[in-house]
Amino acid sequence: MSGDGVIDPKFIEIAGAEAAEGTYLTFSPDPVNIPTAKAFIGNYQKKFGELGPYSIYAYDAMNIMLSAIEAAKTTEGRAVMDLLHSMEFSGALGKIKFDAKGDVTASPYVVWITRGGMFVEYWKP
Repeated sequence: MSGDGVIDPKFIEIAGAEAAEGTYLTFSPDPVNIPTAKAFIGNYQKKFGELGPYSIYAYDAMNIMLSAIEAAKTTEGRAVMDLLHSMEFSGALGKIKFDAKGDVTASPYVVWITRGGMFVEYWKP
């Protein structure tokens, strides 16, 4: 059992498919099944090829940060953070909002398993 850091094909490569078989890990749902992610995925694949496990998250994170900086009209950390905590963002992963501590208000984690040398969604709580 592991956290999201294992959902990289390099894990299976290093461990070997046989040793990795049956490993459980937590991660977000497959972006391919998220309707708001389709445009991003298509554009990304045209420009860069295969989608990496964190590509869509980096894209949304950077756009959220740039949106907050633009709205704050400054790069001063406290002002940007305060706006981050008060705004709702529409990203490739859908609506994203943060609470007062800076945590996302919805965290759609699922449990994945490695099967046949691939990661497969296993359980959606």
